[in-house]
This record gives sequence, structure tokens and C-alpha cells, in this order.
Amino acid sequence: MKDVGNSDFYEVKKMGLVSDVDRMSLVDLYSPLIGAKAVGVYLALLLDPTLDGALLTHDKLFRRLDLKAGEFFQAIEPLEACGLVRTYFKESEEARFFVYCTYCPKDPREFFDDVLFVGTLRKRIGEKAFNELVEKYSPSAPVEGFEEVTTTFKNYFEPDFNDPAYNGKVSYDALGHKIDHIKTDFNLTEFIEELHKLDINEHNLSKGEMRRVEKFAVLYSLGGETVAQALCRNFKPSAPMGKRVDFLSFDEECRHLAEFPYLKKAEEGEKSDVSSNTPIAQLIRKMDDLTPVNFLTALQNGHKPVASDLKIIESLRTELGLPAPVINALLSYVLQTNDNLLNRSLCEKIGASLAREDVKNARDAMDYLLKTQKRSSGKATKTYAKKTYVKKEKEAVVEEKPTVEAKKEETVTDEEIDSLLADLYN
Repeated sequence: MKDVGNSDFYEVKKMGLVSDVDRMSLVDLYSPLIGAKAVGVYLALLLDPTLDGALLTHDKLFRRLDLKAGEFFQAIEPLEACGLVRTYFKESEEARFFVYCTYCPKDPREFFDDVLFVGTLRKRIGEKAFNELVEKYSPSAPVEGFEEVTTTFKNYFEPDFNDPAYNGKVSYDALGHKIDHIKTDFNLTEFIEELHKLDINEHNLSKGEMRRVEKFAVLYSLGGETVAQALCRNFKPSAPMGKRVDFLSFDEECRHLAEFPYLKKAEEGEKSDVSSNTPIAQLIRKMDDLTPVNFLTALQNGHKPVASDLKIIESLRTELGLPAPVINALLSYVLQTNDNLLNRSLCEKIGASLAREDVKNARDAMDYLLKTQKRSSGKATKTYAKKTYVKKEKEAVVEEKPTVEAKKEETVTDEEIDSLLADLYN
């Protein structure tokens, strides 16, 4: 919404027919969210003279509503946020023009199926008043123990489809109960691109599911990429259209990601220098691309990490500042070398070494870890230095003469690294 002046022109367009049920929703469900002043402005726009083709200036509207320009602005914004009004603006050298398009409120069923509206209403009016509204709009129990004897349309009207009245055009444009899709910051393009990477086509989700996913993303402040990954873990492709997302589990996972914000998106790190398409190279790329929680989930055959493991990731990320690819390499290394157990003190000790080395990508992290492992294992078999004793001022002094093995510099070639990685992940 832009600032409005008294001399600015405006026009109202009605995009849907508002019924008595809509007015009940407006008073019971919307007014606690938008306030009485916004409700009054909305009802006034539904009966505005410009609906008949007039073009008026805002000063006439302000006088009719007994509002100042600032008060009108404050009333329009919540109407826009709730999808009741959509505002368009155009400016020329001669004048400024506003168009206000009015949409219908959600009916109670649509309202209570929207996680954003439900959560905001519960927060505004409290749990007790909220439960009273739920009870008010709960459907009656189905009729049981009776036989249905309702007359059908065909039996009553006996339509003859050979009659010319039933031929020709069968669909006409008309106003109906049209609600607006509220504007959010959800990045739909990023969400769909990530779905494709996860081998899910957006057309396998119904419009209702897509909109519900968006509401959860907005509610928990999650990006399109993160939401797509969470949806993938709760997607049932064999279920009927419209019921392919387990929203109870999906909601729980989104809530979980909101509690651990460092898991939402992989911290930027350098990409590893791998160009081949071997299994090892593919694993390195996954370490570079996935968030630690998603990488650990993949290692656990799709099972989500427990809270203790998440706290380890939190410590590595927030305390040591390690990028996600390095954390992934560290987690994988510790699991493979520590009997498939993540030990916090061990992870933090190794993580501190990686932080001191300023490692930025998964390949360099694995190089460092495997070189360290080779040096550690080599110490156990290394030949001890020979000892000779020399008399000096009646004191026995031990003089160490390093052997050839001790003098030899320890280096690990790229071929050895690949071999070690293959052994580790075979």
C-alpha cells in the first residue's frame, strides 16, 4: 500500500459476492485480527459508489467514513494482509489512481483449515475464546439410523437433453464466492526447483496442498529449499491426489526446523574440487550441498536425527563456526571410525582442529581427517629412536638419534586419499 492523498482518485472493483455467512466470518473470525475500523472500511467498499462506474477522489471516501488519510491507510493494510482487499496503483503527470479489489472472507471451514489464520486468531483472543468459536462452527453429527429418501434432480425435473435449451454454450462468467490468495514472501520458484531435484513433480500436489505448504513455510519462516526437503520426507506418492502430504508429520518437522534455525539452510562453504562421477565424488558433492540435518538423515536411511545429535550440530555450527560441508564430513568420519556413534566431545575436539586449519569444503576436510588418521595409526608401528649414553660432567645424558622412519616426512597423495575414502565408505 502506498500513502494516499485526499486528491488521489480511486475505484472499487468487486471480485466476489459476499454472503451472510461471509459477514458472520468477518465479525467472528476476522475482526479480532484486523480491528473494527478495518471491518467498517471493508463493508463501506462493498457498497462504494465507484462500483457503478464513478471515479471519485479519496476526500469523498474519507468524509463518508469519517476517517483521516492516515487512519484509512492503517485500516487498509490489515485488509490487504488478510486477502480481503488487493490494491493497485498508477501514477501519471496529471493524477494518481488507486484501484481497490474486494474479495470474500474465507468461510469458517476455509478459515479453520488455514494454519496462519488459526494461529494468529488463537494468539489474539486466547485459547478459551478460540475453542468457543471452534465449537460454534463445528458441523453437526451425521445422520445415523435413518434411510435417506431425498428426491434427485433428474427424478423431479426430468431433463430432456435433446431439447435445444440444453445445447450450445454451457459455461458463463459470473460472480461467485471468490477469496484472494494472501501475499507472502515464500519463494515458489526455489521450492519447485528443489522438488524437481528430489524427483517430485509439483503437479503431483493439489492446489490445496501447495497453498497449505506455503502457509507452513510462512508460519515457521522457512525457505523454499528447506520446505521442499521437509515435504519430501513426508510425501506419499501412492496416496490419492490431495492426500499425499502427511501434514501432521510435516508440521512437526517444520516446527522442529524453526526451533533449530541453523538447520534451515546449509551454511555457505566452498565447493570441493571434484570433477569425476565416481561414488566417492558423488558423496563429496552431497556433503557440499546438503544441510547437516539432511545429510545425517540420509545416513540414517531417512530417520530424523535425535535431539542429542542436533545439539552436536548446533555446537559445531555456532561455537566453532564450521560450514555445513565440513560438518557433514566430520559427522560421517566420526560415525565410520567410532562404531556408528556420535560422541559430542570427540566431534568438538576434531571440529576444533578443522576450525584451526580453516577448512572450507568437504574434500579438504576428508583429506585432513584421513591424513590425521594415517599419522595416528603410523605412530603405533613406528620404530623407536635408538638411545646412546654419553658421559658429560658425571651425568648420564640420553641422546636420541632419529631413525630413517622418523625423519621421513609424512605425506599423503591424492591417490591415497581416494583409496582411503573408498575403504571408509565401501
